Amino acid sequence: MSALSSSRISEPQDWQAFERASEVLWSEVLKSEVTMLGISGQEQHGVDLTGYRDGNVAHLVGVQCKCKKPGKDLKEDDLRAEVEKALRYKPPLREFILTTTGRDDAKLTMLAQQLAEEQLALGRNIIIKFEGWGTLERRIARYPAAIEAFDPSFGPWGREISDSLKALEHRTHTGLEVIVGSINSLAALLPTTDATMAIASAIDQELDAIIDGYRDNLLKGKPATALPLFEALFARLKPEASDRIRFRIKANIGHCQLRLGDEETAARTLELAVAFAPEDPKAIANKVLALAIRKDHQAAFDLARTELEKSQDNETLAFYLIQAAQFLPAIDAPLLFVPAGLHQTKDVLSSLVDFKRSRGETIGWWDTAHEASSLFPADEHLEQHAAEAVLDRISRETNMGTSVLSAAMRADIARARDVLAKGWKRVQESETPARPDHLALCANFALAQHVAGDSRAAIATLETGLSYAPSDGPLMVRLALVAYESGDAPRSKAAFAKLPDEGEAIQVKCQIAARTGNWAYLAKLDRKLVLSLPETERTPFKTLLDIARVLHDRPENGQLRVRRLIAERAGCARSSVLLARAAQELGMLEDELKA
Repeated sequence: MSALSSSRISEPQDWQAFERASEVLWSEVLKSEVTMLGISGQEQHGVDLTGYRDGNVAHLVGVQCKCKKPGKDLKEDDLRAEVEKALRYKPPLREFILTTTGRDDAKLTMLAQQLAEEQLALGRNIIIKFEGWGTLERRIARYPAAIEAFDPSFGPWGREISDSLKALEHRTHTGLEVIVGSINSLAALLPTTDATMAIASAIDQELDAIIDGYRDNLLKGKPATALPLFEALFARLKPEASDRIRFRIKANIGHCQLRLGDEETAARTLELAVAFAPEDPKAIANKVLALAIRKDHQAAFDLARTELEKSQDNETLAFYLIQAAQFLPAIDAPLLFVPAGLHQTKDVLSSLVDFKRSRGETIGWWDTAHEASSLFPADEHLEQHAAEAVLDRISRETNMGTSVLSAAMRADIARARDVLAKGWKRVQESETPARPDHLALCANFALAQHVAGDSRAAIATLETGLSYAPSDGPLMVRLALVAYESGDAPRSKAAFAKLPDEGEAIQVKCQIAARTGNWAYLAKLDRKLVLSLPETERTPFKTLLDIARVLHDRPENGQLRVRRLIAERAGCARSSVLLARAAQELGMLEDELKA
């Protein structure tokens, strides 16, 4: 029931949102602090929330929250199973409530009562209830805090409106009508000549507050939640609303669409937004963004450069200019085009890290990442950059899978792991966990866990990432490696089978196959696959395939073929190592190799 839009509360679409909002609701209902139990995968005995009714420790209440897809309601067997689990909860519950986003069901309500009577006959006094969404919706409507928890569009103005409605005992159709009506009632107190301007200004102030509230959802990783709120607000706008407000709402709609991966629609929406306020510095920045989304990077760079000459404090423009420069080979020092006063700003440093990383400036991006994080220690994105720089540095300086790491390196890895853990948690709580940058974070976090000695946790992290993006190549590659290196043969074998025979994946498959002696797999590979590899990997790859054919087929001239390969590939150190191992496998003596 949004106080700004309609009289109905929409069901949460995921179990996490349902549990979080239910925590607020049952705190109000029980008049007691409510505790959310455990995490996914832990045994909770059919209980998500617990609290003491009216603060009475003798009356412990357990609540189970079941988020169901439309048309997928709970069945009698579901209720029985959940009650059976709740009866095992310790300390014993005095009341158990099974709630669901599914429909109310009189049969389940009566079954709950019947199960409570059965327990009483057995000597246990426990209240058992079933509450579908219709019942829950009526409960939620009694508590403003619960309304706000279940409906982000309610917000601070919704609370004010709700209080007014109770006092006046009437309803209006939309929040915007309430705001306009309230402002018009004050118009007589203003000079006539200024009335229209004052009313418009007041309307903008009210709408700015609403937009800021909706935008918070976007900034917290909830674009799917924010998008319909912005769209509904734009549809409700009255003529009195300014073009600046229209621009703000449209631009936020475009950013929601972009975060949700709909780039084409996002570009069109941003272009429409700019039309409302073409001279506004923020609108110009969004015009640059629209060009970048359409991959017109030169035009984006040129526009940003021109506008930065006029608006030398526009940090967002500078950010987009450096982002566009990543795709322009002729630009190797983008800071030359950014006003000096912006060089040490947060957004500019963040984009500079991305630029140097994309150009292969290894030490440069490490240093910039650490500098940015030290200047802005509270920024989570920059903190993540610095953590990834630590991992990248140590991985290049050592073989993290096999080398003995110093105590200082291990401490650095542990700190990086903890930072990435926070980032991965934010991603899982967001509405866009399968974004490429999110999946990269997953892979890096798992690497840190693995190197820190917790391979089981690393595998769990990677499998969670793959649950969001089952075909993500880098995640599958890392899972195969971590599983192999940790001795988890079943997972390693399963991951191996899913990897494609190309690019980075084929390199990993060959590495694992060689270590495990899977010569049959290597022997059947097409030598043309070498073309999909970087130049530096091609000779070792061809050598490995040649060795595999010898070790798998065991031809009579196998030793002769190995001696010829040793001579042919003498200039490749990695090939020489592989051939030495093959010679050992064939029982060739050192003097034979010299013959």
